[in-house]
This record gives sequence, C-alpha cells and structure tokens, in this order.
Amino acid sequence: MKSTARRSSVDKPEYRSVGKSVRKKDSLQLLLGKPVYTEDIAPDALVVKLLRSPHANAMAKAIDTSKAKKVPGVVDAYTWEDVPDQRFSNAGQTYPETSPYDRLVIDRHVRFVGDVVAIVAAESEKAAQTALSRIKVEYDVLEPVLDFRTAKDNPVLVHPAFVTMKTGRPALCVFSRKESQTCGSPRHEMEVKVRLGANEDGRIRALEVTTLSNSGAYGEHGWATVGLTGHKSIPLYPGSLEAFKFDANVVYTNMQPSGACRGFGATQGQFAVESAVNELAAKLGRDPVELREQNMVREGMAMPAYFGEVANACALDRRMQHCSDMFGWKEKFPVRDMGNGKVRAAGIAMSMQGSGISGIDVGSVTVKLNDDGGYMLLIAAADMGTGCDTILAQMVAEHMECPVEAVSVFGAKSISEIVMNTPAPALAQAI
Repeated sequence: MKSTARRSSVDKPEYRSVGKSVRKKDSLQLLLGKPVYTEDIAPDALVVKLLRSPHANAMAKAIDTSKAKKVPGVVDAYTWEDVPDQRFSNAGQTYPETSPYDRLVIDRHVRFVGDVVAIVAAESEKAAQTALSRIKVEYDVLEPVLDFRTAKDNPVLVHPAFVTMKTGRPALCVFSRKESQTCGSPRHEMEVKVRLGANEDGRIRALEVTTLSNSGAYGEHGWATVGLTGHKSIPLYPGSLEAFKFDANVVYTNMQPSGACRGFGATQGQFAVESAVNELAAKLGRDPVELREQNMVREGMAMPAYFGEVANACALDRRMQHCSDMFGWKEKFPVRDMGNGKVRAAGIAMSMQGSGISGIDVGSVTVKLNDDGGYMLLIAAADMGTGCDTILAQMVAEHMECPVEAVSVFGAKSISEIVMNTPAPALAQAI
C-alpha cells in the first residue's frame, strides 16, 4: 500500500497578526451603544404595524378597518384592496434569480400563521397597536399543508415603502421579538437521502443524493438552496467516482417561509453525505480521515457535479493533514475514556462552500496608506457580529507588517461606494 507522508504540526508558520487574539475592532463602539440601527436613522417616521393571520391557510372574505381608522393618532389602515397587484420575491439574490415571484404586499389568501392581512400607520406605537385590535376580519379557513413530505403530491413580508408612497411620509416597520421568531426566515427544512457505492478497498465509485426541501408559504431561495445540497456535497469525492445522481424537489407548505442562512443549502447536503461517508468507514473498518484522503477532491481535479468546474485552488488534502495533526486525531479517535463513566468522541467531516457566481461576481478590498503611516481598509462587507472587520484588519496587518491597531476599517454605506463585494446576499437575508 502506498503511504502518504504527513506533515507535522510543528511546520505551522508563525504569523505576526493572523491567528492571534486581538480586541475586536467594534467592541468599544458596541459597548458604548454607538452603532446606528434602523430606528435611529428616522426617529420621526410613522410607526407601521402589521395585522397577522392566526390561520396557516385561509382566505380573507371580508375586512373592516373603519374603527381602526378612528383611533386618535392613526394616519391610515390598508388592506389587499389598497396595495399594488404586482407579485415579487423577497429573495434578493444575484442573477440568475431562481426564486419565484409569489408574494403580494398583502394577499387576501394567507399562507402561514403570521402572514400579513392589514397595515396600520400611526403617529405612535400605542395608537398603532390599539388600531390593530379594532380591525375585524372574516376568514374562510382552508386545510393547511403542514408536512412537507406530503406537499409534493398535495392537490408577505410588507415593505414600509408602500406606506410612504401612500402618506408621503417616512415610515418604519420594526418587528417585535415574537414577529422575529414567527415571521422571519428560518433555514430550509430538508430531508436528504444518500446512497453510496464503494469497493472493499474504500474507493467511492457511486454517489446518489435525493433532497426534499420545505420552502414554507413562499418560495424565496427554494431552488437555489436545494440545488446546493448536491452541487456542494458530491464534488467533495471525485477521486474514484464513476457515477453520481442528484434529484431534488421543493414544496410549498403552510409553514413559516424559509430563507437564506449560512451555508445556503450546502450545510444540509454535506451533513447527510458526510454522515454516510462516516458510516461507510465504520462498515469497512477504515479510519474516516484516511478514507476521505483516498477519495477527496484535489487541486486540478474536475468536478462534474459542480457544473464541470475545475478545482484550481484547492488545498483540502494539505488542510486535512494539518488539522488532523493539530487535533491529535490518531490519539483521540474514536473515543477516549475520561473517567467517571464519561467518554469523549472524535468525529470528522469536510465541507465545500463558494460565494457568488464564478467568472461574474467579484470580491475585493482597497487599502490606502495614510499620512500618519497607518492604513485605511475599505470594504463592502458588513460586520454583522461575525468579526470580519477585525479578521480582515489582521490580514492587512500581516501583509503590511504593522500592528492591527494601525489598520482602520471602513465599511461601504451604499451599493455604489468604493469597492464591490457581491458574495453575501445570504448573510444579509438571514438577519
């Protein structure tokens, strides 16, 4: 058997800034409450509140807003009769856009508990809440589809700009904690089935992935996310692969609409495929790290399951060696007896992720030298708590051989500012 030399963790390069524990760039501003939130930008805006459906699937037969409009401080109340009859998608992704245009600002056919039935615009939150309680709606309740496994064969988020268009005044709609939980955009619920075919020597020769995805009441990112369950899991194992198959279906249900979350569908597919590879290793009596090293994608390999692209920049084999050495995989796998009746298990998995559309979308930064000798880092990535301001500053400091404190980070405030960085629609959608 051919052996592969494994590099020791002692070969880890010594960095000046990268990998070091430094103070987060925005920690002091967060502590002092300096960051500006949506409510801080337009403090004199009308308060917009939404009347939401208590039913998962129903047709609003009639609605009476007359009493709501008489509440002192209420500017107006709107129903499906007032909004434009033009469907749209809440998905916000780059071309080619795969999400269906299936939403109205208000639709008399409500499709999940929390779907919007009416809009109230008022001078204060108290007036708006009082008005909501005085709106009367008559529903024709329909049978809901709640199990996405049966939906395949089964016979709106409101934009505040509508209120501004009607009233001519700035308007602000802020979700309550309950609305954030019941009307936000959770990760797509999926059922992923995996079949593997391998030789006794561990060569994976066939791989099949079948996915069923629950898009919820609307179709935002439905096809885009389900596609990546296969397109970003199967390409991890092209080494001896002779055949692969990927089937997927996306269904509507009368559940909370799903949206874009980190991993964007790849997470669900990789969890299933990696679990199957671990089961294969156990059945063959193989070390799961070595089994992956035998079959994994390497630099220069074509990936038929990922639109035929070539892995031109891929260090997965070297990273696998490096991480297993640093972790002490040989000593810790599969389990260690910790005493007192406790054991600690070790596991391994790989993942593949990309951002944007190859050959079209770009990611870039601008670094400027200041008069005082420091550096200005201009980026379009928004730090949403992920610490990207700090991490990118560490990278600049590493290359410029300067302290991290000498790098000032400026994020773009509009789409036209400074630099272009398109790969983060899912992160923005997830907030």
